[in-house]
Amino acid sequence: MGSLTGGASIWLEQTRLRVRAVTNGAQRLAGLLLGLAERLGGRAAGVIEIALPLSQDQLASLAGTSRATVARALNDWRKRGLIRTGQRRITLIDVAALRGVAGPARAEPSRGIAAFSTVE
Repeated sequence: MGSLTGGASIWLEQTRLRVRAVTNGAQRLAGLLLGLAERLGGRAAGVIEIALPLSQDQLASLAGTSRATVARALNDWRKRGLIRTGQRRITLIDVAALRGVAGPARAEPSRGIAAFSTVE
């Protein structure tokens, strides 16, 4: 699964199991991206850059959804200005809106990402 550390892999599995029952695929993907931002992201110019060693297929597997759902969600969020994507990189532009999309998957900001809740 790329170069994720053991701790990150365990966190991803626990998160996926906890929220799968009460969310849809796009919500779980949004929650996954927010969690990855907390653990792997770096702040630059008011946005969060995530160097992502995962393919869309792997993101789908981790979020418990299909690759088609991941592709649709990422495309929708790009059009709405919530994210930018590049080769193995996702930039979170509007963290508050992405948190809203996540719903139960990430209803409350955690300590690590709270500082990124507004765009500067």
